[in-house]
Amino acid sequence: LRPELNGRRGRVEGWDDAAQRYTVKLAEDARLVSLRPANVTQQCPAEILEAAGLPSLAGRVADILCVDESSGRYKAFVEQQVVLLRPCQFALRVGTRVVLQGATEAPDGTMARVTALDRRARRYTVELRSGGHAQVDFGSVQC
Repeated sequence: LRPELNGRRGRVEGWDDAAQRYTVKLAEDARLVSLRPANVTQQCPAEILEAAGLPSLAGRVADILCVDESSGRYKAFVEQQVVLLRPCQFALRVGTRVVLQGATEAPDGTMARVTALDRRARRYTVELRSGGHAQVDFGSVQC
């Protein structure tokens, strides 16, 4: 564990197949670090599908900032406020890189890319890094 890296920003510079880790250049000091996919959160835009207690946010696009470790929810910025919402409350965009978590179609930690989404069924079609495709629930991925 490297808790000193929590909350730090960086840019993915590459992928090490042998180690199964990203090479990330930290923004603040340009140091290169090797990180497991589960320890990297892609900052990406996503549509809020529902937000209990905040119905005005439904349909808005938020910027996912990170995963809140204690709750497992995404911390997202929308309309000048930070909200904590479950992954299943967002629709990620096609092309977003994800890691599967709790999907029955592939083991936890499997890397994939969203290729399509079915809003009504709340399922993504993902292209698995290992090849092939799978259908997974919105709540079974982490960006």
